[in-house]
Parts: sequence; C-alpha cells; structure tokens
Amino acid sequence: MNTPFRRVLLAITIALGIYVGVWAQFFPEQFYRSFPGFGLHWIDLDGPFNEHLIRDVGSAYLGLSAASIVGVFHRSALPGRVAGVAWGSSGCFISAITHFIPKGPRSISPSVCSFSV
Repeated sequence: MNTPFRRVLLAITIALGIYVGVWAQFFPEQFYRSFPGFGLHWIDLDGPFNEHLIRDVGSAYLGLSAASIVGVFHRSALPGRVAGVAWGSSGCFISAITHFIPKGPRSISPSVCSFSV
C-alpha cells in the first residue's frame, strides 16, 4: 500500500524534477547562465556552454519525474520505491562520473554512493 508520506516525498521529487528538467531541456542557455536560480549561478563557472549535455540533464530529470508520477498514483508501494532508487542511484552515478574522470578511479567515494542509495 502506498502511504501519504511516500506520496508527499514523491510529489517533492516531481516538483524538483520538473523545475530542473523543463528548464534544462527547453531553455538550455538560460539554464547554463543562471542555474539554480534565485540570483545564483553555478554551471557557467564550470566550463564552456554544452547544449547537448544540458539537454541530456533535462531529459534525465523529466524521466525521473515521470517515474515519480507513476509512483504517486499507483496503489502499491513498488513503483514509488523504484522511483526512489532511480533518483538515488542517478545521483550516485553522476557523482561517481565527476570524480572518476578527472582524477582516476580511486577518487570515487563509497560514502557518496551509499548515501544516495
């Protein structure tokens, strides 16, 4: 059975996923210049504009949001659990890649991966 608490958590992931996903997918230059919003900018400090990468991030967030939507409306807890694992493991995967590429395989932090799962 899907509990109200689980549905609220999934609704939060939906809101965050749609916020980031729509912005990155459909407005990649604005996303690059001003993510996370509210007067802050993080991505443009990290290197040159890469539209393909930003749109990929947007697609990933929209896909995770779709999984969360299924989890909210399904009667059983399984789709919500799968969505939670997908959100957590995608964070671990992204973190592992960013640590793996520039410094070598020893920089992957097991604590980051275990925390996200």
